This record gives sequence, structure tokens and C-alpha cells, in this order.
Amino acid sequence: MRRESLSFHEATTRLGALLDVRSGSSSATPGKADNLVCRYRQLHRDKPVDLQQAVLNHELAVREQLVVHRRLESLGVHPETLDDEGRFRPIRRMADTSTLLCSTGPWRSSTRGTDQRLVFLERPLDALAYEQLHARGRTAYVALGTSVGPDTRSWAIEVAAQWRREHPGAEIVVAFGRDRLGQQLANAASDLVIDAAGPPPPRREPPTVGCRWSEHMHLEHLHRQSRGLSRTTRER
Repeated sequence: MRRESLSFHEATTRLGALLDVRSGSSSATPGKADNLVCRYRQLHRDKPVDLQQAVLNHELAVREQLVVHRRLESLGVHPETLDDEGRFRPIRRMADTSTLLCSTGPWRSSTRGTDQRLVFLERPLDALAYEQLHARGRTAYVALGTSVGPDTRSWAIEVAAQWRREHPGAEIVVAFGRDRLGQQLANAASDLVIDAAGPPPPRREPPTVGCRWSEHMHLEHLHRQSRGLSRTTRER
């Protein structure tokens, strides 16, 4: 556009001619632009097989990411929450969704030097919900699953000890559910934090709505939908 001093209309017309094989000349007077169109169409027809496969793979990946994000949005996750790939890692494939929803094994988010809080929860999805509902941006997360066996306990003790060394004075929170399982997990997490980092014990913060933080997020999402509110609307 700049080199040929094309207007926006002229540029979009040129692009349309490049892409639309049914169109004829891209200008009233055949010339340089039409030669460009012919060369482009020939290159498009004669694309190498590996390039064709790369284009197809990209299109499939984009579609899969759209399905994944729609699935998470139905649970109440906002797109901007997923944008923090430095914290939660890219969530683009169905396998990534399985990791978020899984509650059988340990998981941790990335940490930053500016983090002020480490939060223990049950599932990675609870971590997304906690981050979204509190909008803090300076919190790292650890998910322990639905049970804390010897291997998980040893791993979590190492995580808590490393956190205390790298973030002296930063807060540690246990934010499990309000049910009996949540209480058991909170007790187990509190014990291992004390074993790893010593007193004071971590602060407990169960959700105020629903059983787990992910349920809190989902219920707020359903409430907004029922009232026709946008996701940025703040309740009073």
C-alpha cells in the first residue's frame, strides 16, 4: 500500500482480486497489477505439499482453539483470563482443557518475582477462577487434586519451601472447597506448608458462593446470563 500509494479501497480491491479466482482483471487497464494477480494465483495453485499441510494444520488448530475457548467460556472463564499465558501456559487444545479440569494429580502455575501470594487449590480450573474473581495478577497457584498422597505431599513441600526462599514474607493461602473434602485438603495443605516453611500457618480462604472457586465462577456466569448482563458488569 505505501510503496504504490494505494488507498484503502484500492488495496482491498487488489486483495479481493488476488483471492477471487472468478474475478477478471484487477483494474480497468491490464498491467503490473494484473501480472501480480496472475503470479499470486499461480503460486496459490502450485503450493508445495508441505506448505499446504502447514496451512491445513494451522486452520485446524485455530478451530480447535475456538472450541476450547467456547467450552471454557461456558464455565465462566473470560477470554482475558486465558490471555495470561505466562501464568497459566497456553490453553489451545482439548488436551489442555483436560489438564485444567483434571483433579487427580498435582499441578502448578508459573511464578514471577513480583508475586505476593501462593494459593493451594484442588484443580487448575479453580486457579483460573480465583485469579479471575480476585483480579490480582500477582498470585501463583498449586493444585493438589482430590487427595494428597506421599508423592504429592513431598512435591508440594518442595514447592512451598522454594516459594518461601524466593518470596520471603509473601503470603500462602489454602483455598479449597467448603465441603468435607475441601476441609480435609485444606488441613493437609496447611500441615505440609508448616512442615516446609514453618509458621505462621497459611490463611484459609474458601469460596463464598458454591463449593469450589470454579463453581463460584460458574454460578456468577449463570447469574449474569440470567439477568442479561455483560461479563464486565459489576454487581452492586
